[in-house]
Parts: sequence; C-alpha cells; structure tokens
Amino acid sequence: KAIQTKPGSVGASFGYVCNENVCKNAAHVLNVLCEFEKDPYLGILCPPYPTHGLYFMNMCSGGWGPNFENTKKLMKDLGIDIPISGEKSPIAPYGSVFWFRPKALEPLFAHGWQHSDFPPEPLPQDGTISHAIERIYPFVAQSAGYYPAVVMSKNYAVTHNDTMQAYASGMIRPLARVFDCTTFYGAENSATGFAYKKHHLFSHYGPYSDSKRRHARNWLRDNLPAGSYKVIINTKRAIFGPHEGPYED
Repeated sequence: KAIQTKPGSVGASFGYVCNENVCKNAAHVLNVLCEFEKDPYLGILCPPYPTHGLYFMNMCSGGWGPNFENTKKLMKDLGIDIPISGEKSPIAPYGSVFWFRPKALEPLFAHGWQHSDFPPEPLPQDGTISHAIERIYPFVAQSAGYYPAVVMSKNYAVTHNDTMQAYASGMIRPLARVFDCTTFYGAENSATGFAYKKHHLFSHYGPYSDSKRRHARNWLRDNLPAGSYKVIINTKRAIFGPHEGPYED
C-alpha cells in the first residue's frame, strides 16, 4: 500500500518481497519458528530490502537514505549505545514486516511513545521518526543481546542472488562512471555525500573525459529496460544538476 509510489505495481512488488520471505507458506513459517527455537540469540528476521524501481537508489545509499542522523538521534533518546556506520547497511525491515523475539525489542516497546512523537498524517515519504524506527530495530536487538538476520525463501534467494550479480556487473559499474564516483557510498550517504565524493574525485584525479562519460551514457541507454535510463538520468540531475553538454537527452 505504498501509495506514494507510481505506478501501483511498484508498491505491490514491495509487498511481494515482504510476503514471499516472511510468510510464504506454512512450511516457511514453521522453519522461521524453528530457527528462533534453535538459536536463543536470534532477535529479528527481516526480508531483504527491495531493489526494484526507485528503490534501487535506496540500495545504492546503503539503505539509509536521509535517515542516518535521525536514527542516531533516536538511539540516543532511547539510551542505546551501539556503534553504527553510514557506510554499512542496517539489517532492518524496510516496510516494517518482520519476525522478532519480543525480548529483543523490549526497550523499544517500553519507551512510552506518544502520538505527539510523530508528524501528522499524511507522513512525508522519507526522513521522519517513523523511518528512523524502521532502521533502529536491529540496533535495539543488539543492545538487548540479540542479533538481526535476513530471511528469504529458497526461490526468492535464487532470484535475489541473480539480480545482485546483474546489478554489480551490468549496472553499478557504468553508473559509477555516470555519477563520477568510484563508490555509491558518499560521505554521509546522502545527496551531500555524493556531492562531496564528486568534489573529492575532481580535486585529486580530474573528471572523466566527455568521451568516457558519453560512452557510459550510451551503454546505459542501449542496455537498460525502457524507462530505467530516464530514471537514472533524472536522479543524476537531481543530485548534481544538469550536465552542461547536450548529449544526455
């Protein structure tokens, strides 16, 4: 029901990621319960975060988006002293659909939340305390002596592995050239971080030549599914602004 995403199939596919890996069928649920029984230190089991559509850019930012600082603030408010890094993706339930051991999240339940802690509806799409809570679950569990993990059905795990390999070999490397950066993790995993990385590279190594950038642009245009190229270019422009040359259009 992610109604802010268009078309509706994007939100429906997010729901598929959650349902397929959290409660695929009775046998899958039994496996999950057995895992919690066998391992007393298992705190939460999360589905993998989605990588389709614009969620791909969430993957590129390590899953943090604009929520690193507000998650750190929430941890401080809850008295949770666990090291976190903007360079590492939290094993968190994006979508708030997951299995958990009640004792692992007891500190979160005991906080005494008030309606006034949250912004009024409709919530902004990102960057709120609700999005910080989404990412704080694994750190709450760790502070209580448990660990988080990802759960996937067998079929989804195969698809997910193939998708990640395709992203790594066919998309991320060319995108790195388009974005003028050697890694998708900026100084703070944000638009500011991307700009910092771009400035850092330009200062020390110089920019890519127009011919290299044009070659990467052409590869993306010719090899990505219809519409994906436009999304990538619009995202690049949103971060860095339009390029001075005419060859992006």
